[in-house]
Amino acid sequence: MKEIFEKIMDWKKNNALIAVFFLLAAFLAVQTLAGIMELRFIGSGVPATNTISVEGVGEAVAVPDIATISFTVSFEEDTVASAQSQTTELISSVLAYLDDQDIADKDIKTNSYNVYPQYDYIQTTCLPGVPCRGGEQVLSGYEVSQSVSVKIRDLDQVGVVLGGLGEMNVQNIHGPNFEIDDLDKIQAEAREEAIKEAKDKARTLAKDLGVSLVRVVGFWESSDRYGYPMYEAAFDSSFAKGGSATPEIPVGESEITARVNITYEIR
Repeated sequence: MKEIFEKIMDWKKNNALIAVFFLLAAFLAVQTLAGIMELRFIGSGVPATNTISVEGVGEAVAVPDIATISFTVSFEEDTVASAQSQTTELISSVLAYLDDQDIADKDIKTNSYNVYPQYDYIQTTCLPGVPCRGGEQVLSGYEVSQSVSVKIRDLDQVGVVLGGLGEMNVQNIHGPNFEIDDLDKIQAEAREEAIKEAKDKARTLAKDLGVSLVRVVGFWESSDRYGYPMYEAAFDSSFAKGGSATPEIPVGESEITARVNITYEIR
């Protein structure tokens, strides 16, 4: 009976050792696989000791497809309510006009709405030999102003909209500022060209040095994403007074530049 018990215990010990062995093997396999996977990422894995760095510049040119303008509606009246009423009435007319020009509600945004008290400075006449208390401020009314920005997606409408706003006697018309709607796409084109230039430089440099490129271990990028030109319309006196002149607005082209720096391990 004792001999049978010892055999059972030996069998359990052997199975336990086998189980530990398989667990250890599985753990090592997972760790090895994880290490191999890490080597897939730029700059990870075994630190590079010998490297070269190259720079590439890429440019992409596009015609802006969005214009943004802004304007202000402002009235000064004896009371806040009266000034608000006048401002609201004109803003409603402007919004109706923009709707007629097929400009979507999502492209019209109020930037600010302000109410300011207005004062007149009354100068006191001082007599010689009599103490003078100076002038004083007297409330004269209230100014209400609302600033609005409009995004125009049909660039053929820019001049028409500017002319229409001028006829409606809105104030402080600024713009248009021309932009590219899908700027990421243009940026990607510039980056692709920059990377291609950097790769070509790396191959040439490696050949001249008599070395081989192993892998990319570093990458850096910069760009002038907001380097596109911005134009503003010039208004003559007849236009500002509500004339029928429609300004001609040249759009031009926008140039996006991307710069990259790539570091390669060599051997």
